Amino acid sequence: MTIFLIFTLGTIWGSFFGLMIDRLPEHSIVHPRSHCLDCGQILIWRDLIPIISQLINGARCRYCKIKLTCWYSILELACDVLFVMGWLEKVDLTFSLICLASFLMVGFDLKAHAFPLGIWLIFFALLSFTCPYNIGVLSCIFIAIVTELFSLRMGSGDWLYLSLVSFSADFFQLRAPLKKYEKRYNRLKIS
Repeated sequence: MTIFLIFTLGTIWGSFFGLMIDRLPEHSIVHPRSHCLDCGQILIWRDLIPIISQLINGARCRYCKIKLTCWYSILELACDVLFVMGWLEKVDLTFSLICLASFLMVGFDLKAHAFPLGIWLIFFALLSFTCPYNIGVLSCIFIAIVTELFSLRMGSGDWLYLSLVSFSADFFQLRAPLKKYEKRYNRLKIS
């Protein structure tokens, strides 16, 4: 039962992320109510059940029958899987936050080739509490600032995203896990 509740929580967050990607930064996420972008019909509760509504309606608007994109369901399912894996302790909090940030940033990038700086700041603040800064994080932020000031061929958003990913990798301690495998390899080689 608990896994089902975590799965449901993941779908709700995935649905909320889809709403954010659709509406931000041009529109409010609160007003107007959810509606079909084609016919303008306000959606009722049965049209808003994550994943299930799309399955029941055949990935179409119940009112005007226009085909809906499947990325909503993919985003909701990805959040489901991530929440369940986090609950089962298969992934840690840092990895989960980086994945959630990635889902949002990919959606914004596909929509507008940019993402709201506020979204990055929220995830940066959350990740700051889960792990310490390292040289990779600080370097990426520095390069993002330089990229914003001078016209380089790579956008500052790419570097800001890399700074979030850098929270998960301490570049100066990558040798430690390799030593573990090196010892196993040497033990097998001797036998």
